[in-house]
Amino acid sequence: MLILKIVQFANSNIGSVRYCSSKTSKFSVVSFYKFHKYEEPQKLVETLKTRLSDLDVKGRIQINSIGINSQICMPHSNLNSTKDTFSETYCDDIEYKIHEANFQVFRKLRITNKKLVDGMGDDFDPSKVGSHISPEKWNEILDNRESTNPLILD
Repeated sequence: MLILKIVQFANSNIGSVRYCSSKTSKFSVVSFYKFHKYEEPQKLVETLKTRLSDLDVKGRIQINSIGINSQICMPHSNLNSTKDTFSETYCDDIEYKIHEANFQVFRKLRITNKKLVDGMGDDFDPSKVGSHISPEKWNEILDNRESTNPLILD
């Protein structure tokens, strides 16, 4: 497995990306998003602030009633406890993207209750998902977009 390493240059905020062994890494860098209805997002913000601070998690998390978007970093030894925290407080089927670093890549933990995607309000229903389409079908939809009126999220 290739592991991503971010190296910070001396006297600079510019970093480069390199691969490293998990044996030398001290921090886990985790990103994920999940559409999942949650009735009281502000309560979740407060709960996560307390629990994640105790695990020395830093980064940015946006939460609202329809989902969560997160880029966080924590000591590698706290990775499983952090994932358990999200399973216990939010939902248990989150797909995490995990990389490793030799230093804490964020300065502080910021958790906010705000819109995840412009144009997607609280009335969005994450249980109503589309289906996979072939490239040929995609081209057909784009060619006829006036009549099909597709909603494209990127």
